[in-house]
Amino acid sequence: MLRISGCKPGNKNKCGKTTLARTSYCPPDMKLVAGECLPDFNKIIIYDNEGRTADRYTVLTSEDVFSMSSDALMPNGVNMYVGARSEYSGKLRYLGRRLRKNEIPAIIKEAVKRRLKKP
Repeated sequence: MLRISGCKPGNKNKCGKTTLARTSYCPPDMKLVAGECLPDFNKIIIYDNEGRTADRYTVLTSEDVFSMSSDALMPNGVNMYVGARSEYSGKLRYLGRRLRKNEIPAIIKEAVKRRLKKP
C-alpha cells in the first residue's frame, strides 16, 4: 500500500484529502513512477541487428525474450514472444549490437511497455 504519512485509505485525513490505496508492487523489470508501473530500461537488455532481419530488435527481460521490428506496434509489424530468458545464456553478440538506454527508439519503448503491462 502506498499511503501519505498519517493518512488512512478512504478516509478524510489531516491533509484534507481522501487517500486512495495503491499498490507499490510492480512486476519484475518494471519500476513505480508516480503510481504507475513503467519499464525499467536499466534492467531490460535490447539488441539491434541493424536491419539484417525483419525482427530487428531482440528484447531480453528477466523472464522472457521478445522479437520486434522497427514498426512493432503496427498491424504488419513483428512483436512476438520467442522464449524464456533461461533459454538465452552465454554470449549474445550474435543478436546484434546492444543498445544503450538512450539509443532505444520510442516505438520500441512503447512496445516493451505494452508487453510488460499485466492486465
